[in-house]
Amino acid sequence: MGMGLNKRSNVPIPTSFLPLKGRKTIVRIGHESTMTSKISKACKCTIDFGSGRTGDIYSLTALEAQGVGSLSRLPISIRIVLESLLRNCDGRVVTEELVRELANWQPNGK
Repeated sequence: MGMGLNKRSNVPIPTSFLPLKGRKTIVRIGHESTMTSKISKACKCTIDFGSGRTGDIYSLTALEAQGVGSLSRLPISIRIVLESLLRNCDGRVVTEELVRELANWQPNGK
């Protein structure tokens, strides 16, 4: 895996993580899950980077469209963890219920 530099902070970042428009999506190239859930499949899109390179994205916007609630109210740190759960949702270790619970996170347990 190659490394690049974050343009704002000059911090090294893996080149497999490519920024996209907005902050609701993370792209990871070369990641394949052997099992996926319905919700994960519904939120997965493949994009073409050209030169034969493609990547999968797991869209929190698509997750929001699945009726889990308003995700824009969540802190960015929770959204990052939520995208990871969505990407790794296999129905066994990471269940759709866990994804929905985190999507409905409330500060101070409210």
